[in-house]
Amino acid sequence: MASNLAEFFRERFREATGKWNTDKHEESLEELSVLLMEPRLPLLYRLKANFLLALGHDDWTIAEGYRHDADEVYGEIRLLGAQHVEIERQLVGIRERLDTFARDQITDDPRTEVETQAETSGPVGASQQLTSDSQE
Repeated sequence: MASNLAEFFRERFREATGKWNTDKHEESLEELSVLLMEPRLPLLYRLKANFLLALGHDDWTIAEGYRHDADEVYGEIRLLGAQHVEIERQLVGIRERLDTFARDQITDDPRTEVETQAETSGPVGASQQLTSDSQE
């Protein structure tokens, strides 16, 4: 039987994710963020909340931070050893989705686009010089 505290966190997590499913995305993200501030939050909910926050943010840097945090929590859970069959099934699914998301993040990394543009356009100083010369 689950403890009162575990039930409390389960219900808060369900409420937050339920808001996402009813198109209240900002409220959902806010509630998940608040949930992460709770030091007693079980690791599985911490993992799920970080992963959902990573998926829910449009800003690449913020999403990458939450993805990284989810990876760390996943590692902590794995250090604890064997898990109940249902939890293990969830962990395998989350690991697969985290890996897919990580690959997508690499593809969408805006820093790579900036570096590629800088390499193809030459030094900034030369570019600025050409612009100022052509205006005269």
